[in-house]
Amino acid sequence: MYEQTKSNKILGQAKEVIPFKFASNDESFSHSPFIARGRDSRIVDVDNNSYIDYVCSDGNLILGHANYRVVSAIRDIALNGFAFDAPYPLEVELARLISETVPSVEQVLFVNSAQEAQNTAVRIARAYTRKDYIIQIFPDRKFHEATIEKHEGSAEFPNPKNKNFGIPFSTSNLTLFAKYNDIKFVEKLIKTHKEKIAAIIVEPIPTYPYFMLPDKTFLSNLRNCAKANDILLVFNEIKSGFRISLGGAQALLEAKPDLTIFGSLIGGGLPLGALGGKHKLMNLTNFTRSDFQHHVASSPLSLAAGIETIKELLKPDTYTKLEDLGQHLENGFNWIKNELALPLEIKRIGSLFSLSFPIQKLPLFKTSSYKFYSKMLSLGHYIPIQNSRPWYVSLAHTKKEIESTVDAANETLGNLSILS
Repeated sequence: MYEQTKSNKILGQAKEVIPFKFASNDESFSHSPFIARGRDSRIVDVDNNSYIDYVCSDGNLILGHANYRVVSAIRDIALNGFAFDAPYPLEVELARLISETVPSVEQVLFVNSAQEAQNTAVRIARAYTRKDYIIQIFPDRKFHEATIEKHEGSAEFPNPKNKNFGIPFSTSNLTLFAKYNDIKFVEKLIKTHKEKIAAIIVEPIPTYPYFMLPDKTFLSNLRNCAKANDILLVFNEIKSGFRISLGGAQALLEAKPDLTIFGSLIGGGLPLGALGGKHKLMNLTNFTRSDFQHHVASSPLSLAAGIETIKELLKPDTYTKLEDLGQHLENGFNWIKNELALPLEIKRIGSLFSLSFPIQKLPLFKTSSYKFYSKMLSLGHYIPIQNSRPWYVSLAHTKKEIESTVDAANETLGNLSILS
């Protein structure tokens, strides 16, 4: 019988000492079990329930949990010291691997997180263009930093949700928002604020709050639009970098940005962020080196894990396997959709997959999504809680496991009461 006795006990303790939202997940404590360990495609909670994991640390574990090569590299480094606040040779090795595989990257600056990388990108863009405004293509990943936080109460997005607590309006007002795949609105913003816009930041394949795919010409039009108006184009490849293809979304979709933001995937799932771009832009960090040099910004542990991860990804047929596994998952859910005649929305690119309950056809989609999550969890399948958030397939998954997940979903969705 599926139980969460220990998880619930820890939850009660956690509420006393940790804020409502869990630090490593933007869902409330009450939705997820507390995880004790993970190996390959599976995780096990504190109650010893085992799950096939399709969250994969928000997509960062492309090799799966506790990959033996990554673990060995981390162990070897840890035995020789893991924090120096000084140059470290693995930083050069990882930077070279990234610059040799991502089309637009010539130099790489490592920081502690993707948040810092995006903030640094904004500073570089403003320094290079001597302009202040930023266009953020929505949806994009949300960051707590004042210069990037969404301002949903702007003229472009009415019905404010007050997500900018503690951020001066004078700061948040420097960020303009445009809808993803709407190039005409981007052009309108540029025309209105032509001499003020320093950069356009976009997640080429958005994963939060909605997983979306680009129109055929959107990114290329965005590239042309930015170039024609002396605006830097910044790709947020936190989730798509090294996952969609070896060169990220920019290689697959053939659209080169000026700057690229990377997240923890390049650190093998350990804390690490990076900003990559052309020499002329990255060299701007030298003018205020003390501001851009972050304390322990490139932990040897993260660097070692990242190097081993990318080396694994460089092996032949890696992305063919990820595509095959992703296709297998998509085929299974398309079969369920047709067999049960349900109004499901299914999207996929590579090893990124999305299953959502459309609000237009299913008014109680939030309830339906949570009921689906809860039932799948009880059957041993760990999937995203939120409607339309992507599932991630890793190289550790097998077709047999995916078929098990499809069978569980068929059983769950076949019970129509969960959708009411």
